[in-house]
Amino acid sequence: KDSLLYLLKIDKSDDRLVYAESKHQFDWQIEQETKTIEGFTVQKAITSFTGRAYTAWFTTEIPISDGPYKFNGLPGLILEISDFESEWNFEFVGLKKLSPKQDFQLKFNQLIKTSPAELKATNLRYRKDPFTYVNNPNITISPEVHQKYIESFAEMLEKENNPIELE
Repeated sequence: KDSLLYLLKIDKSDDRLVYAESKHQFDWQIEQETKTIEGFTVQKAITSFTGRAYTAWFTTEIPISDGPYKFNGLPGLILEISDFESEWNFEFVGLKKLSPKQDFQLKFNQLIKTSPAELKATNLRYRKDPFTYVNNPNITISPEVHQKYIESFAEMLEKENNPIELE
């Protein structure tokens, strides 16, 4: 299929948000340089994505055109990828054959279709004030404690100033 589903479950709620986007977001430049990662021969590739330039290392020994986060489109599995400033790094840690085989089913009727902007806004609204977002009648806190939580969450969010997608 030509689309990638991005899913996010809002913690402590039943909200499962999803949006689809094209898998063909990457214009890879495959280099000749190779190295070994965890016993696999990997080859270097370079791309740009949402305001960052990335170096990826992929192996054709695992013929799956996929990788971490949204990265895909190379002729093998991406085992390592990082942006040029090394602010975002993904590293392969291993493969494990599951026995017995694990089935995975996605229940689309439980997903809320959204857009990237709406997902980001909803997640931010939750993270700024989870108590109000979840609106659970079993959770009761005083207004003073609630305000302290909001201030604490605001401080935490202020420190999270390096999103993977800049644009």
